[in-house]
Amino acid sequence: MLEEAPGLLVARWRRETSRLELRAGLVACERLASADPTMLLADLDQADVDALAGRFAAEPALRTGLAIYDLGRLEKIGAPRSSVFVYFEWFLRDAYGVKLLTSAAFTQGLIARGVISLGFG
Repeated sequence: MLEEAPGLLVARWRRETSRLELRAGLVACERLASADPTMLLADLDQADVDALAGRFAAEPALRTGLAIYDLGRLEKIGAPRSSVFVYFEWFLRDAYGVKLLTSAAFTQGLIARGVISLGFG
């Protein structure tokens, strides 16, 4: 652990640093995208999911630097590479028996832009 404050944890695994932050809202959250992967834990409604999924799918720097996790919906938006995030998801699975899924709107946005393919056809 490199830094700890109410609502914030900066952790390091080997040479990889990641930020985890609790957020009441997501105003200007794109400013947090950086070379160090950042996870925001926030409550999202469907309008938030639709708007954020489109922005994240369209902007590579945003989707690789920032992830938004909604533990109530068990969904995530974003695709940064972070061992800390993987271990967090394993913890949720082992401790609570839940699995976070990538938001369907985010996945559809990536498919529509040709970023990923599901390999059917």
